[in-house]
Amino acid sequence: MRWNRAFTEVLDELGLESPDVGTTELSTPLAELLDKGFSMTEGTDCIFYSLFEIRCQGISMEWLQDETGIECYLNDLAVTDYLDEENPSLETVLRQGTQFSFETSRRLVREFPGVRFRIILALDGADATIRFHRHRTGQTWLDEDIDTYDEGIMIIDI
Repeated sequence: MRWNRAFTEVLDELGLESPDVGTTELSTPLAELLDKGFSMTEGTDCIFYSLFEIRCQGISMEWLQDETGIECYLNDLAVTDYLDEENPSLETVLRQGTQFSFETSRRLVREFPGVRFRIILALDGADATIRFHRHRTGQTWLDEDIDTYDEGIMIIDI
C-alpha cells in the first residue's frame, strides 16, 4: 500500500499517521457490494463488482481504449453513495474507503489467485472514488508517479 503527498496531507489534517485498516466496520451497502462478489465481462478478461453488471451493457473496447479502461469505468465507486449517513465527515469517508479498498484486495486475491490487481482510492474534497483493474502489460490508469496528482491517491497492488 502506498499513497501520495496529497493523501499524506489529508491524513495529517485528520491527525492520522496512516490509513486505519482493519478496525473500521464497513457500511451495510459497501459490505453488500462486496458480498455479491465479482463477475467477468463476456468475451474479455475484465473483472468487476457483480452488482455493477448493468454497467456492462453497451460498452465497447473502442470507446474505452483497453481492458484497464473498461475495468476502471465499470468499477467506479463513489464512497459517499454507499454510506449509511448523509453528509459524512472526511474521516468517515477515508476510513470507509480505505477499509473497502483493503477488503476488495483480500477478496480479489481469494477469488482470483495468481492474478495481479491494482486498487485505487482517490480523495477529492469530501468524497473518495474507488476503482480497481488487473495489471496488464502496456496498459495503465494512473501515472506511476502518483505525486503528480492534486487529489489524495492511495494504491494497493496485489
